[in-house]
Amino acid sequence: MKRTILTLLITIGLISLGAISLQATSFLTSWGVSYGNWDVDANAKGLDYVNYYVEDWNGNPANDQVGPGYGGQNFDVEAVYYGLDNSYAYFAIVTGFPISGLQGYDPGDIAIDFGNDGNYDYGIDIDNNGDLHSSNIGWENTSIYWGGVSNPWRVLSSDNSNGIDGFHYGDFDGRYSIEAKIARSQLNNELGPYHIHWTMECGNDAGDLYGVAPVPEPSTLILMGSGLLGLGFLRRTRRWGKKKK
Repeated sequence: MKRTILTLLITIGLISLGAISLQATSFLTSWGVSYGNWDVDANAKGLDYVNYYVEDWNGNPANDQVGPGYGGQNFDVEAVYYGLDNSYAYFAIVTGFPISGLQGYDPGDIAIDFGNDGNYDYGIDIDNNGDLHSSNIGWENTSIYWGGVSNPWRVLSSDNSNGIDGFHYGDFDGRYSIEAKIARSQLNNELGPYHIHWTMECGNDAGDLYGVAPVPEPSTLILMGSGLLGLGFLRRTRRWGKKKK
């Protein structure tokens, strides 16, 4: 018992001294994602849907073009993720750009376009612990013009702003991850076509994920409805049988 307590105290001391490095909790880690291992097994992780986009810069020197601008690894947007389970929508960015900013430029907000119609319906505000902006969002474009591919950059105004269930911007496998966990009840039209966009203030690089989250087919909905009706009929029949006796 004394050895157990002593071991625990030593461990706590080492952590407090920084001798043991702990990575901040993130769902990307629990999904099995790491640098160079980008894939996610949705079934194994209990997800209804997951999609991701990867564009990892491997150039040299460090100020090389990452597209559309320059800056090498520090300005690289490497991956964008979107996932769904029964209760939550998950959004993630992997980048070399720190939350503190770089060379006088700041990281941007995550822009979400449900419907992929060119109208960004939601903005995840990384400066305010992932607050979710919606309704009449005013967007600011990047401070350096790269042909529009890096726009928009951040939220300037909106009619609605609400907190979310989980937000993380921190160290991730030698890079940084930006992760937001949002209750699906806070979102509209999270199924069907979408476009997720992220960049930094200078817009040297941008990440764009396009996809279509599957909507349940009418036949599936009919089967579900028939099953519920059948259960209801069975219960009524049992009740009627008991009364008859």
